[in-house]
Amino acid sequence: MRRKRTILMLVAVMLLCAMAVSAVAANLAEPAALKKLAVMDMEGLPERPEVTAVGNLVTNDGGKTHTGYFELSLRVSAKAFQSAGVVLTYDSTVLHPVDWQSAGVRVDLSKRDSWDTATVAHTKGADGLSGKPALTYAEYTTVDGEAVATGKAYLYLGADALEYTPLDNELVVTVRFEVEKGEDGNLLAIDMPEAGVSRPSYTVELTKAAGVLNGSVPGVSLMTSAGPGEDSSSQEPVFYTSADDPDYTVTFVREDGPSINKGGSVVSGDYAITFFDWDGRVIDAVAAPEDAADVVTSWEQHTAIQARLGNKPGYEFDRWLVVYEDNDGEGLHTAGGTFTSNDAALAAGNPDVADLSDISGYVSPKDPDSKSVLLQACYKATADINNGNPDGVATDKNHPDARYKLVEQSYYQYGSTDGAKSGQYAVRCKVQRESVLRAEQPVVMALVYLSSGEYLTERVDLENTDNTEFEIVVPRGTASVAYQVLDISGQTNWTLSVSRSEELRPNQATILREGAFALIVDEARTGTLTTGGSSVNLACFKDSGLTGVNAGNMSAKKQALAMATAAKNTGKPQNEWVPLTRAEAQAAIGA
Repeated sequence: MRRKRTILMLVAVMLLCAMAVSAVAANLAEPAALKKLAVMDMEGLPERPEVTAVGNLVTNDGGKTHTGYFELSLRVSAKAFQSAGVVLTYDSTVLHPVDWQSAGVRVDLSKRDSWDTATVAHTKGADGLSGKPALTYAEYTTVDGEAVATGKAYLYLGADALEYTPLDNELVVTVRFEVEKGEDGNLLAIDMPEAGVSRPSYTVELTKAAGVLNGSVPGVSLMTSAGPGEDSSSQEPVFYTSADDPDYTVTFVREDGPSINKGGSVVSGDYAITFFDWDGRVIDAVAAPEDAADVVTSWEQHTAIQARLGNKPGYEFDRWLVVYEDNDGEGLHTAGGTFTSNDAALAAGNPDVADLSDISGYVSPKDPDSKSVLLQACYKATADINNGNPDGVATDKNHPDARYKLVEQSYYQYGSTDGAKSGQYAVRCKVQRESVLRAEQPVVMALVYLSSGEYLTERVDLENTDNTEFEIVVPRGTASVAYQVLDISGQTNWTLSVSRSEELRPNQATILREGAFALIVDEARTGTLTTGGSSVNLACFKDSGLTGVNAGNMSAKKQALAMATAAKNTGKPQNEWVPLTRAEAQAAIGA
């Protein structure tokens, strides 16, 4: 069984890690605006970017007539701008994303219900800057077995500069919507947070952090980067997010007037290319014409992209593969099955390798109108992990020097225990690929040995990335658990596949002791320990190895642990609290 590579992880990394990349359309003329900006007096411009979302209910005839379109732009002021991106929530019963034709064609959001299946909404940018294609999807719920739209949708909107650029309230990217009409034939109202009135929700607004997480995007709503500042030796972007700086947010304003779809050069190209790394995570998205070679070449030259393509221990970038996501359970895949990491460079004639001079044939046949092309990075092993042979003669994959590393074992107790038979425990571990050959289909095989003498075989499919983690849940009556990483690619009997790690074997005493302790200090961290919802009982304390707790004083000891945890985390919001160490917990309750 092939493990699905979730495209959302794609968006997640796009939002968290790749916001500082650049893309400039091949057909842009000499970027006069960029030259103008380069000599701008930077006095008064902010050190960190200021981002404004500008809503424009488009009018013509000198403002007398509403056209029925609403344009949403990002404007940025910054002493040294590199990139900006926001995740927005909008009311999909009022606003419908459309393309930039004179009679805008709506973007089809049917079956687009997560970042996994988000579709492209084309954007326009400014001279010398690159507005990325926007990504959007609608939220659905299930009613009587049918998917029904909730009326809420999400939009990612972002832009880059090719180099650090001073901006003074510059419009950097715009997306266009058609506005729904009410029964009276008038356009429905568009409310934005700029009005200063507190409402449960607006027609369009910055997505709340919880909403981003609920939308399965592990990230934040606002990402920006500024230039290197005074330290010119450091060219890495500096990121500001609304998660670690609550005062840093997006300002909303309304400036109704003519459409920005007029004159001047804009980022053009009918196609949207999304670039994925070898593990299915998104690197970035750019707009491009049919001949995308120059666009991709310019994009690849950015230092952040070169760093991203060059950060795979034991591998170096080879080529771009054409991949598809057909919602068939297979995740990203090539037509011919080419793997994204190989012992040697791919042959130039490999049909899965992208010909960037004409990308028109790479649109998914199941969604030909989207003009969305997906490319995935393919890497080749370097000589140091191929027995020193640059032609790709692989080493023994079970050799100690070729193994994945199992690190940071930890444990947890789920729910309560009677101290005799009942109880469920998690055995957790992190998996790291260092400078060794990459497994094609990594899994964890766990042999769960029961106290009765029987054993169970469990399989956990791993995300095929350099750093991941897994969990095995076992009953209290487990004598030990033996687990290791296997590469099961091409194997019918997967249990006999080649081993790619050492075998670890925690025993019952370790699982119970550490699992019970983890539950106690975790409940103290979350505030559950002193409530009626606590799963921690006297048996849990006995298993944990913490001494000095009995039936008569357990409530007082729980309170002591809760107070010690709060004292340790003074000044932090509770969602950032860290648990007590074993020594700290024992000190809190006394011997």
